Amino acid sequence: NTDPFLQAIVWDEELMGPFGLVCEASVLKEHEVRKMIVLSPGRLLPDNVKSIIFITRPSVKVMDVIAESIRLEERNRSPAKEFHLLLVPRKSFLCTSRLIEHGAHDVFHSIEELSIDLYLLDSFIVSMEWKHAFKECHLENDTTCLFHAARALMTLQSLYGTFPRVIGKGQCSKQVWDLMSHMQRDHRDHSSSSSLSALTPRIHTLILIDRAVDLLTPLATQLTYEGFIDEILHIERNVVKIPAEKIQRADGKGPQEVTEGYKHYVLTSQEELYAEIRDKHFNALGPIMVQKTKFLKEFNEENKSNFSIAELIKEVAHSDEFRDSLKTEQEFLNGMNTDQVHPYIVKCLVKKEPMFKVGSYFESRLNGGLKQKVLEYYQRSLIHTYGFHHIHTLYHLENAGLLKLQGRPTYTFLRRTLRLSDEDVSERNPTDIAYVHSGYAPLSVRVIQRLSKGDWASIEDALLALPGPLIDERQQIPLSVRKKSVMHGGGGNGEMVTLVFFLGGCTFAEIAALRFLSQQADMGTEFLIGTTGIINGTTFLESIQEVLLPS
Repeated sequence: NTDPFLQAIVWDEELMGPFGLVCEASVLKEHEVRKMIVLSPGRLLPDNVKSIIFITRPSVKVMDVIAESIRLEERNRSPAKEFHLLLVPRKSFLCTSRLIEHGAHDVFHSIEELSIDLYLLDSFIVSMEWKHAFKECHLENDTTCLFHAARALMTLQSLYGTFPRVIGKGQCSKQVWDLMSHMQRDHRDHSSSSSLSALTPRIHTLILIDRAVDLLTPLATQLTYEGFIDEILHIERNVVKIPAEKIQRADGKGPQEVTEGYKHYVLTSQEELYAEIRDKHFNALGPIMVQKTKFLKEFNEENKSNFSIAELIKEVAHSDEFRDSLKTEQEFLNGMNTDQVHPYIVKCLVKKEPMFKVGSYFESRLNGGLKQKVLEYYQRSLIHTYGFHHIHTLYHLENAGLLKLQGRPTYTFLRRTLRLSDEDVSERNPTDIAYVHSGYAPLSVRVIQRLSKGDWASIEDALLALPGPLIDERQQIPLSVRKKSVMHGGGGNGEMVTLVFFLGGCTFAEIAALRFLSQQADMGTEFLIGTTGIINGTTFLESIQEVLLPS
C-alpha cells in the first residue's frame, strides 16, 4: 500500500508459486495492484503505473536483471516511477553492493525484507520451497538455505517452546544444529528475557535428516495415490494439472477452466475424499472408488476429480512400459542384477527415454557404485544419447554418489539391519511402512522410526554406515516447564510430538510413511513434517543437472 494509485509487482519467477500459498492474486488486486509481470532480462516495465515493486530472492544474478530493467527505463525516457524492492526472506549485503555497483541503489525509495522462511503446504506440513537445496549444499558448497532452515526452526521454538531433544543425521543436520546453537547464544546474550525456555514445549523432539543420508528413496517409484500423482503429473504446491481430454473421458463432461488443454486441481486434506485416499497404495484404490461411486451425485467437482485422476493412474499402472520399469526397480531393490549393464537400461538408452528415467543412478546407488567397465559404458552411452552439453550433469551425479566408481557397498547390510525389504507387506491392509513402495521401506523413515522408539543399540552399526555425523542433544529447559510438558504432551491426545525436518527435500511417499507411523498405537508419537521442498525422482535429478549452453 505504498501508493494508493497504480501499482505493479515485478516477480522473481521462483517466488510466484510460494507466494500463491500465502496470498492470492485477487487479494493483491484489492490493494491497488494493477499489473503483475515476471522479471526477465530485457523485459520492459509497464508504463501506465506510478509505483513498481520488485519482489525477489536475495540473489546477485537477480540484482543484475533488476539493474538492467532500470537502465532500460532511463534509456526509453519512460514516465517517472517510484521503485521499491522487497527481498524474501532477508536482505543481503551482497545484493546491496551489487546494486550500488550498477548505480541502481539510490533509485529505490525503499529496500525492505520479508521474513518468510516456511510456507504451509497442508496440515502438519511446512516447506521452505527451496528448489535447489541439495545441489547448493552438497555440490556448490552454498549453505545459505541451511541458515534459513536454522532461522525457521528458531522461529518455531519462539512460538511453540524449546525443543527438549534434537536428533540428527548427516553433515547438513550438524550444520543446522550448530547454527541454531549460535543463534540461541546470541539471543541469550542480547535479550534479558528467557522467553524461549519459559514456554511449555509443544514439540518434544526435532529430528533433522540430511537428504544425503538416503539418496535411494527419492529414486524409488512412489506407489501411494498422492505419490503416484506426483510421479506421473507432478504436484506443484498442492496443484496438479490434468489433461482436459482425461477429465472429459473420466466424468463425461467438458472442463470448466482449461488452461492450454489442462485443468488445474487443488489437492489438500481439506477435501474429504482426497484426505481419505491420499496415503493408500494405488492397488487399494479400486474397492474404495467402487464404494464411493454409489454416492457420486452427492460429490462436488473436486471429489469427481479424484475419479478422473484414479482412471489416469489405472491407465499408466497397467501399461507395459510402467510394469517393466517397476519390475526392474524391484529387482534392484532386492539385490538382483546390480553389478552389470542391465538390459532395461540399455533399452531406455536406445529409445532415448528422458535422461532421468534411465535407472543407472538407481543401480549405482544400490551397489555402492559401479564396476569400472559398467560405469564407463553408462557414462559413454549417456553422453552419446543426450549430448556433450550434459557433461557437467554427469560430474554432479558423480559427486552426489549417484553415478560413481564402486566403493564399499552398504545397501545389503542396511537392508538386513534396518529391514528395508518386506516382500509380504499387504498393499491393501498394510502393517508396515514398506507398502509405500510395494516392499521397500524408505530408509530415512525407517531410521526415524527406530530413533523415535529409542532403539539405538540395534542400529548403531547401520547409523555408522550412513554418511555424516550423528547428533543427539538435549536442550536446557526449566524443571517446572519440563513437568508441564510431560503432563500435557503436545498432540491433541496428550501424545508426544516430533518434528521431522528434511534438508534437501522429501517425497510424498516418505510423508505417507510418517503419517502411517503416527497412526500406530505402539509409536505414541505424532509426526509433523518440515522440508526444504517436495521432490520425486525426476525433480530431484533435474535439480542436480547443469546443461552447458552454446556460447
